[in-house]
Amino acid sequence: MAINFIVVGGNVGRDAEVRTANSGNQVANFSVVTDWGYGDNKESEWHDIVCFGKLAEFAGERIKKGMGVTVVGRVKTRSWEDRDTGKRMYKTSIIANTVDVTRWPANQPAAPAAPAAQPQYTQPQTPAAPAAPAAPAAPAQQPGMDDDIPF
Repeated sequence: MAINFIVVGGNVGRDAEVRTANSGNQVANFSVVTDWGYGDNKESEWHDIVCFGKLAEFAGERIKKGMGVTVVGRVKTRSWEDRDTGKRMYKTSIIANTVDVTRWPANQPAAPAAPAAQPQYTQPQTPAAPAAPAAPAAPAQQPGMDDDIPF
């Protein structure tokens, strides 16, 4: 089994930019910076975040530079050939499923009064497969079977 799941919590580095794709769906991009280490050993890592559909609309309206966010999603690496050099180029992004605002910048007038009012939007997931039929009832205990089996 393979799992592609990432959670990133950090500060938004630029306002979300929204555009409409050829398919008509909205796509939003913004960046999040995370830090690792402390003092002189502190390192920063920039993450490119991509949102689609309603989540892109939410990001375009609410995600601004300086706010704290937590993004849950999956990692996606795209590749293409550079037109000028012919060299293979790569870009790794996080495709967001949810974006939580964890901290509002001081200069943002719409900051909520209580943490419970923090907005969150979750990208709708594909419907789950129908539930499997219930397992048949366990057979009655047979004579000579011990109930104390550890498994």
